[in-house]
Amino acid sequence: MSTRREFLLVSAAAGLATAAFHDIAQAGAETGLSLHKPPEGLRAHLNAQMAQYQIPGMQVAVVQHGRVVFRDTIGLADVENAVPVGDSTVFQIASLTKAFVGVAVMQLVEGGKLDFDAPASRYLQGLPAVWQVVTVGQIATHTSGLPDITSDLGTLRLIVANDAEASWKKIQTMPMEFTPGEKFSYNQTNYVILGKIIDALSGEPFAQFIQRRQFDVVGMLRTVWGDDHDVVLHSARTYTPYLQANGKTFHTDVLYKAYIEFPPMLRTCGGLNSTAEDIANWLIALERGDLFKSKSSLATLRTARLLNNGKPGPWGIGGWISDRADHPVFFGIGAAKSAFGVYTRDDLAIVVLTNLSADMWLTFLDGIAAYYLPGLSNSK
Repeated sequence: MSTRREFLLVSAAAGLATAAFHDIAQAGAETGLSLHKPPEGLRAHLNAQMAQYQIPGMQVAVVQHGRVVFRDTIGLADVENAVPVGDSTVFQIASLTKAFVGVAVMQLVEGGKLDFDAPASRYLQGLPAVWQVVTVGQIATHTSGLPDITSDLGTLRLIVANDAEASWKKIQTMPMEFTPGEKFSYNQTNYVILGKIIDALSGEPFAQFIQRRQFDVVGMLRTVWGDDHDVVLHSARTYTPYLQANGKTFHTDVLYKAYIEFPPMLRTCGGLNSTAEDIANWLIALERGDLFKSKSSLATLRTARLLNNGKPGPWGIGGWISDRADHPVFFGIGAAKSAFGVYTRDDLAIVVLTNLSADMWLTFLDGIAAYYLPGLSNSK
């Protein structure tokens, strides 16, 4: 059975959970905030999604033509204490953090300090010999072939339990998983290395560099670093319907509290907490050019780099790419519970933050975006 630190039982029975989610969905209309009149049916859609996936609490923000045109808060930030989600509720955004790291890396490229095509060993001393040929671009796009510093993607267990430094040392003794550039493989080691590169080239800890060059510029007052060890004001608890037992993961009808731990070294992989409004304003600042010197930098960030076979991978710098013919989107997903999507040809962006680590993916964003983009539901 899983340990108490990883999953704590919240609901005593599935029936209680189902009843609670019905009440949460009904509460949506009371707690929501709209800056403009929302498209017909959007709020009903959000409440239906809440009920279908049994999401305790959610924030949504929609950006269109450079403005936040819709915000909504629905449900509970804390199920046990019946604390509603508000505009100031802060959610763990998990791997959405990688998008901010991607911007930081691109800022170093713009400053002439970093080259995507150069080996990471140019910037970091003492890397293993077999790592010497791996480029910064391959690391940033998860095509490096490096072994993973975590042993389980779902729980982010380090390969040396509870010891990030020992895990970093051990990972450097392990064999490559594949030839660099051969294929895509999502891997936390990659963004640990990017954090170390940011430290080295910026002359300050990556958390401080990102704070200064992004949060302070945009005015993201509620965006902070931390995990479940830290006190984060107005933070939502994270829940999951998944239970780990005997080395296997099971989907249940009961909610459990998820314990999320990001040692400082791994916080480039998923250590941020934020609000939908803060992330929406960050996306606006990116489009407006507040964070880059050149528009080409943003384009580079959202363009897939090529694999060794000449085909594009699925990842840009810090996020996924769905390069479909109609309504292409650059998007991020964090712990299957938080997401943003930038519909790059449509001047539209969607931000969804929830406290249920379960099944969120691009289709969740598309379901909201379809209310602003007629025909999106039929795009391939």
